[in-house]
Amino acid sequence: MFTKDLDTNLSYPFIACIFNNTINYHVNYQTDLNGLYYFDNNYKYYSNEFISKYDELIGAVGTYFNDSGIDYSFDVYVNGEKIYSQRGISEFAGYRTIVLNDYLYVNSGDKFKVVFSSNTLPYEAGSRRHYVPEMSFVSVDGESWSDFSLENKTVCLKVYTLADDSIMVPVSNVSAVYEPQSSFSVKVVTSDGRCVIGALVEFTIDDKTYHVKTNDEGIAIFKIPMLNPGNYTLTLSYKNQTINVCVLSVNEGNESQNMTNESVNSNPKLESCGNPILMVILSALLIVAFRGKRKHF
Repeated sequence: MFTKDLDTNLSYPFIACIFNNTINYHVNYQTDLNGLYYFDNNYKYYSNEFISKYDELIGAVGTYFNDSGIDYSFDVYVNGEKIYSQRGISEFAGYRTIVLNDYLYVNSGDKFKVVFSSNTLPYEAGSRRHYVPEMSFVSVDGESWSDFSLENKTVCLKVYTLADDSIMVPVSNVSAVYEPQSSFSVKVVTSDGRCVIGALVEFTIDDKTYHVKTNDEGIAIFKIPMLNPGNYTLTLSYKNQTINVCVLSVNEGNESQNMTNESVNSNPKLESCGNPILMVILSALLIVAFRGKRKHF
């Protein structure tokens, strides 16, 4: 049994490990293997750049803080394009895994980097390994960058990815009645409901295929082109998942129609639409109506 007298034998400060992240990450991308060596107050910006080994989702970044209450921010770039930003405040001094609010899709072979801003630079040095050139960078102002490997050092900034389990789901606020030049939207999310940014969704209609990336809300918005009067199938493809939606283009003067999946089965106009509708993801079928002029040949 411990008593008050034993407190004089303890060393301060205490070091504790907090295990509160239960996410099963797929790959850990890092340049530091020995961990934190020191902090350098001369630099406020640091970055690591990697090449994705798989089709996967960027789910978190990890770095060190020298104190609690530190304001930080970071940007994520994929193939040179900034696609994500996040801000926060450190809860404690030490290492922290920062989970992204939304996940970011990367293909195998994509080049991605994280640019981190904090009050100081955590780095590793004195290793017997040779650091890879042009992978780890530091900056005083966020504008001019130096290759840290030239000083035989690397920044402590990890990137964690997850195996891709994302699927398409209908957008809840999408309208069921469409006019010419309207759009059809679909959302890509993970199994735990997080949005996926940068996922590529394929839309096919009238024998033409279009590729649309999901935006910062995880939504791919497809602007449907003008069609001659008739029935069409809009096919949405993402990974091994396919959704077919009937598109009805009507003559000028006809009313736009709002049809649910119950009315589809009883409406003979839609029988020529082709493949059966997949209702695994869509809770209600959206019928897209157009006002179009019939062309004379």
